[in-house]
Amino acid sequence: MNLHMLGLLQGRAYRDLHEHLTNGLTPFHLSLTEWKALALIQDGFDTTTQLAHILDVEPPLATRLIKQLADKGYVRKKENTSDRRTTKIITTTKTKITLPLVTVAVGKLLYDLMGGLTKQEVKTYVHVLETIVMNAKKHSLTEPAEFESLKQHLYETTQKGGETQ
Repeated sequence: MNLHMLGLLQGRAYRDLHEHLTNGLTPFHLSLTEWKALALIQDGFDTTTQLAHILDVEPPLATRLIKQLADKGYVRKKENTSDRRTTKIITTTKTKITLPLVTVAVGKLLYDLMGGLTKQEVKTYVHVLETIVMNAKKHSLTEPAEFESLKQHLYETTQKGGETQ
């Protein structure tokens, strides 16, 4: 497969998945990011710093996200008795009722989108995603020299016919 086709396919899959999940969350008045944050808070990631870290966003964005969820009645803040510099984010009854329904709806969407795949293929898909994330962290392109090296590699690859290995 050509490198550009692989990139196009990956981008298309991301957009389709994002669009379907966004539409599936609309009846619950939740964005995709809000749903992920609620699930994480429910799982024990209950400070702004923790949410910002695991969602890979800046703390001010996580603060706005928590405010949006609080305005919708899904969470509230509580004093953190073990560290007065932070507050705990706790879910409300609305979350405890709604989140299981959202999980079922999202699960059905994912099941429909992955229709035709075997359990082993889904496990392989998850493994590929985990590997990409792990490798991306190891091979960060924050250094200009690394980026130039990647551009050179891509240029050389396209000159040889553009096939991936």
